[in-house]
Amino acid sequence: MGSEMCIRDRVIRWLDAEGEIDTGSGCDLGVNCSAEGIVKIDRNCKFLRLFGKPIVTYNYIETDYGEADVAVDERKLPEVVSTIDDIAMFVKGKITLPPYLRVDRDMIVKGDLVTKEEVVIRGSVTVYGKTVIGRESCVHGDIFPARLVTVERGATVLGNIFSQSGVYLDDGVRVGKAGGVKSVIGKREIRLAANVCIHGYVLTEGKGMVV
Repeated sequence: MGSEMCIRDRVIRWLDAEGEIDTGSGCDLGVNCSAEGIVKIDRNCKFLRLFGKPIVTYNYIETDYGEADVAVDERKLPEVVSTIDDIAMFVKGKITLPPYLRVDRDMIVKGDLVTKEEVVIRGSVTVYGKTVIGRESCVHGDIFPARLVTVERGATVLGNIFSQSGVYLDDGVRVGKAGGVKSVIGKREIRLAANVCIHGYVLTEGKGMVV
């Protein structure tokens, strides 16, 4: 379709634009809504599948990435790997990471994972329970939670997010970076708050909502 499209009501099934898409509040975006440019989604909109370069929610403000700008390649791994502990932090139960902590490896957590504010994880995270990424924190890799994942205000995830349960992205959350394509997948539910920016895909089989 055209270079810019404004949606104010309901999409029955598919919507694809060569340029940009801008929605009003309370829209139902149908099965699929995608654009080669930016997709702007207002509050109270419903969705199942989205793609945009990027996807942004209402009250979006373009900001610097801060700690996220540190290159992932700076992470150093041992030259000789003898156990999983050499390349990943393995936690048998639940764990809470204190504020301002830096973790320079992947994490595998058999329980729940909670990070406090401004934690940096230069790796990917696999969690068998619930996951909470604290305010202004940064995950340089992917997040694979078995249950609900909540990314709190102002946090950044440079990789993909895939949950068998649900995903909630709070105000000011950033996923991916310009020029790349990442995915946010919540099988049962995805909720996006204000000022969220996702470079790539958002998909759910259940309920997607901008709140």
